[in-house]
Amino acid sequence: MKFEIRTATPADRETIQRLIAISARELSRGHYSEEQISAALKSVYGVDSMLIEDGTYFVAETDGAIIGCGGWSKRKTLFGGDQFSKRDAERYPAYEAHLERLSQVVESLLLTEPPEFPPREHCR
Repeated sequence: MKFEIRTATPADRETIQRLIAISARELSRGHYSEEQISAALKSVYGVDSMLIEDGTYFVAETDGAIIGCGGWSKRKTLFGGDQFSKRDAERYPAYEAHLERLSQVVESLLLTEPPEFPPREHCR
């Protein structure tokens, strides 16, 4: 199959959203319930219009039909997508701080010498 990759445009948004939904449903089937998949489509999977605006979102196209899409962000975000609220964005720094504290605890545990186990002769 021959296809071309081009930068996504705002006019592609609806088609990309439909493609994301189809992909998420197909790839999740057998792993998640329909209810879980629908919830993920509302809160996790979706178009991030800022990526389209940034020029870092692309579509694969064949015979005028979009068959794939993807991109990356120059911005520091937890998740992308227009479905996230201002409240989510405001809470992100606290989430990031929590992860940093958690990683320090895990690192200290990993760097701690494990307890000494009884010598083999004491084990039966």
